[in-house]
Order: sequence, then C-alpha cells, then structure tokens
Amino acid sequence: MRARFKMIRYGDHNYGDIKTTLKEIPGHFGVRSIEPGEEDYSLHTDHSPNWDDHKLQILTNPVLDRHRLPVLRDCKPDGTPRLWTGRPWVDQFLKFITVLVDGYRHPRVIEIHPPFKKDCPDMPSFLALYQVFEEQIGRAFPGAQVLLEHRNGGFLVEDPSDIVRLVKVMDHSFRLRFVLDVPQVITRLRKRKLGSVSPAAVMAKLEELSQFKKMIRSVHISGKGHGGDLDSLFGSSADLDTFLKKLSDWFDDGQVRYMVPEANGVRQTDFSAMCKKLRNYFEFQDS
Repeated sequence: MRARFKMIRYGDHNYGDIKTTLKEIPGHFGVRSIEPGEEDYSLHTDHSPNWDDHKLQILTNPVLDRHRLPVLRDCKPDGTPRLWTGRPWVDQFLKFITVLVDGYRHPRVIEIHPPFKKDCPDMPSFLALYQVFEEQIGRAFPGAQVLLEHRNGGFLVEDPSDIVRLVKVMDHSFRLRFVLDVPQVITRLRKRKLGSVSPAAVMAKLEELSQFKKMIRSVHISGKGHGGDLDSLFGSSADLDTFLKKLSDWFDDGQVRYMVPEANGVRQTDFSAMCKKLRNYFEFQDS
C-alpha cells in the first residue's frame, strides 16, 4: 500500500500522468489581483519571502491603499511581512483576502503562516487572534479549509514539535489543520546537526507528530532551495528512496491529503523527473 494524495498544481509545469485537482494561487501582500479562472484553487497567502522586489511590491501595491490596509505593509528590514501583530492586522488580512477573491469562486484551501515569536510570543496569544480570523473566514468562505504552514526563521511554529504544542492548547472547536513542509524540516535538522541528516533522523522528527498525524492535510516537497532535484535533500538517490518509502508508509493511514511540489525556476525535464520519482512512492487521486 502507498499513501494517497491529491496533487496541487504549482506553477505552469506539465505533471504528466498525475492529475492535478487544484492549482495554487499566490496571495501574498504584493499581489494586486488573482486569476483562478474556472479551476478550484488553493490561495497561498502571506508566504513571507525576503526578496527585495517582493518588499517593493508590498510598498507599491495600490490594493493596500485603495482598501485602507496599511498594517499589512509592516515588514522586517529584509522585506518579510510581520504577521498576526494584533487585531487590526487580522481585520485587514481578512479584508485583503475577500478583496482578492471577490468575483471568483471561493478557494478550497487557504494557506496561512505563523507569526514571528517577537510579535506573538506564545500559542494562546496566537490562537486568540486566529479564532477571530477563523470565525470570520468561515462565514465568508464556508467550504474553505484553512491550513497553517510552519516556517523557519524566528517564527512561532517552526517544526513538528511546535505543531504538537499548538494542537495541545487548541480547543476542539478549532478547524485549523496543518501543512508539513518536508524541506523546511530537513533544513532545520541540518542546521542543528551542522551537516547532512539521514532519512531516519527526519522520520524521527516526524514521529513527534504521530498522535496528531491526521491533522496534517497537505505536504510540501521540493529539492534544496525550492529546486527540482529531490536527491539534494539528502545528497544521494539511495537515501532519498529510503526516505520517500518511509514517508509513504507513515502517511498510509487511509486519509487523502494534498501534495504541493514547490519547485521554482525548474526545467520541465527536471520537474518531470521529480514527478516520476514521487509517482513511484505515492498514489495520486484524480478527484
């Protein structure tokens, strides 16, 4: 048996014989409009890149002026937006999403990210703000699933152990679920170990989530630096094969999740090779 996923289309790549069920639409604070067309989609909000041109996009975005959303322009010096800084931020974030989506079908998935620890130092403080967001986004888009993606770099939720701590203080009424970003887990482990990591070490980290594995609804995967070379995650094809087999076994629990191959600036030949590799270990559903 193999773990089952629905593939989300990332970018304009050809996925070969893997059918995509949704497409990912960027919804960061530099975006002025979206064009989902007639497809179902996942709105990937505030992904917090530290690109110079992204900071310029935010500072010059007329949508933020037109709808009076100045708090969303609050960034760190490197251009990374500050998130969940207080109730005004939540209200303006909600407004930004509804403005982007206005006139289109509602998103099936809305991906969000955690705050910086300096802006929101503990899980209860974040949940107090998130609860307002969840209640209002649920009324605006009743069918949308909100997923929180962990982030490295001083964020409140950075790895599986942080997800566990958050879930343990969540009330059962919360509908928040989670994204597991595989490259970020590996990068965090590599920094702590000052070098390469083994498939066993990564799986040991994921095991921290075992009790709450069903709350993981999406998996992001790519090579190092959002590249298409999955071998780069471990430095060898053999280690990658070992890891993907273990990951498939771990997620083989009868639940169907989403998968997003977050490969940027990759040639189609390399992307096709990545899809073929994933196809060897995971079952992808058409609908």
